[in-house]
Amino acid sequence: MLAEIRAKVEAGKRLDRADGRWLLTDAPLVELGALAQEMRFRLHPERQVSFVIDSNPNYTNVCVTDCQFCAFYRKPGDAEAWTLTVEQVLEKIDSAARMGATTVLRNNMLSIYIAPNVYDAEGTVAREAARFVAWVKASPPLRPDAPVLLPGEVERATRSERTAHGVPVDDKTHADLLAAAASVGIASDTAEAMIA
Repeated sequence: MLAEIRAKVEAGKRLDRADGRWLLTDAPLVELGALAQEMRFRLHPERQVSFVIDSNPNYTNVCVTDCQFCAFYRKPGDAEAWTLTVEQVLEKIDSAARMGATTVLRNNMLSIYIAPNVYDAEGTVAREAARFVAWVKASPPLRPDAPVLLPGEVERATRSERTAHGVPVDDKTHADLLAAAASVGIASDTAEAMIA
């Protein structure tokens, strides 16, 4: 598949959605990086790279979304959860500027706090939410073999699967990880134990 994508890229053709999905989920990272580097030099032959010095002052790590890619967030009430004051965020920005940062990236966490018992002691909100969820789940699925899912369900299922069985690593990536470990002096048995 990478050879087909390479041919498209070299011919100046656009990649389609299937190409993008394969690159995101299955492409061997080292080869993909090499292709990207090759194309970069084709478009910008001078061997010069510029960087933006960025600062990313998050005001909290509390989030309820369960994104499968995020190892940063903590659930409300977690012992490692934190939230900064406005003054603390501004101090982080000032500190980054003193160290040479040229931009500030605002990356927020999603936190929704609703206390239905304050305005709905009869439980109407919970009943309506359950009714809405049932209505959404009763929708015909796009693919007959895949159920209709709510936000967070894929991420929770992935987290459960990976907690129970680990993160799947293809043979090529496994070999690349061992080679990278060896290149910095980590013995193969130690690297294997880290990967396992």
